[in-house]
Amino acid sequence: MAIATESPLEFRPPFLSLLDRRSQDEGGIDPLSLQATYEQLAERILPFITARMARPRFLTAIAVGARLCQRFGEAVADDGVTPPWLVYEWHVIEAFVRARISIPEAEGRIPGIQKVGDAVRTRRAISAGSYLKTPKIFGFTGVYRRLATGLGIVDDDLSLDAGGEELVRIWEKEQGLDGFLSDPDGDRAGLRRSIESAVDDGLKAGHTSRRGGWSTWNTLARTLNPDTAGPKECAFLHKTLLSTDLVQNRGDVEATAMRREFLEALRWHGQSVVPAEEMAFFKRIQSNASQELRRRLSLILSYEVLCRYITDALDLVLSLGARHGLPEVSTESFTRHPLAGRIASSLPSACERAERAFVGPDAMDSVAKLVERYGEIRSAENLLDSILSHHSDAQRAKPPEGRRPWVEPGRGKRSAWVRPAYLRDDPPDGTGGFVHHYRSATCSRFLRDLRRLGR
Repeated sequence: MAIATESPLEFRPPFLSLLDRRSQDEGGIDPLSLQATYEQLAERILPFITARMARPRFLTAIAVGARLCQRFGEAVADDGVTPPWLVYEWHVIEAFVRARISIPEAEGRIPGIQKVGDAVRTRRAISAGSYLKTPKIFGFTGVYRRLATGLGIVDDDLSLDAGGEELVRIWEKEQGLDGFLSDPDGDRAGLRRSIESAVDDGLKAGHTSRRGGWSTWNTLARTLNPDTAGPKECAFLHKTLLSTDLVQNRGDVEATAMRREFLEALRWHGQSVVPAEEMAFFKRIQSNASQELRRRLSLILSYEVLCRYITDALDLVLSLGARHGLPEVSTESFTRHPLAGRIASSLPSACERAERAFVGPDAMDSVAKLVERYGEIRSAENLLDSILSHHSDAQRAKPPEGRRPWVEPGRGKRSAWVRPAYLRDDPPDGTGGFVHHYRSATCSRFLRDLRRLGR
């Protein structure tokens, strides 16, 4: 078919299509490189607790696994990569699936349960290939390992530590398994050997080998179900979270006090805090907080106000690209939007507040750079230039060799193109709270599971 030549061809910047899977590997998160600063600030009030956590009973599962797997030492599965603790983890998650325990993924946060459920439904064994791609980060041992280590439940090698020994003894007794792990010749030794044998076979085969008729599935599921911790186990975990001095707290002598004060404030609040409510919650507890916690909360609040303005500015660009079905954004369309003007007029005071907060020992280069970039903004046009250059710099600085920006130069000096994979359907409303989640939801779930907080 011949191409008509009556008018010149129009060349536009190339884009990845919406179906191009490479977009997953090119810096599709943290487009303004704000995450690292957030994590440092979150560690100052809740060290070793992360937003991925939700169910504290996985600390018990890790402790039980450490005791069961100690006989295997440093063995590796037949696949050459899987350690004993991961084979044990496969069995625990498969037990939840086979016992049909009702733990909704969105609420229960059971790492890997969807992958394992798919494998069980299609009658495939659980292996490195059918489980999570990076289980050392995203499996339950990976997610909770740092906290378990920090609280003295296991050590760096996942061997049982003093806190773990006590936790296992409490768990045994409350689950009717007294002596299950501690008495090699007791009535429960057969059950322990059954699990150890399954792990041993899994190491030799490189995958789980027990099928649906294995009676131990129900025992594993019943005794480690995140919803069924006994009262003494709950009390021990709660006490440990409140009072244990964290191992390797990086010299922060206030770390334990900050964690305890925050958890107690949440308990007195009396109800769970979801991410959308976190800013209001921080402001509420700040007035009655200790001087040290008040100072750390102030840093977070000033940083998040600044993050909200600049994140909204980028999201506005991404939404304007979808407005008329074309990914092009002109300077005029951006500056005409009411939100752009509001952000531009609010940024100077937000920068001043951050500059006042992050001084002396609290000074952070990353915050100083944000203040330098946005402190002199006086117009929506300046804001557009700053947000686009910020995003481009952030993407290109990502390891190992940079990432392609979501927004690229348009056909003229006064336009930009949003790549289709990153278009937003709706502009931000300018009333959002924190950009990042400071673990209040995690702590809420912890306290609910430990029966120290209502729904």
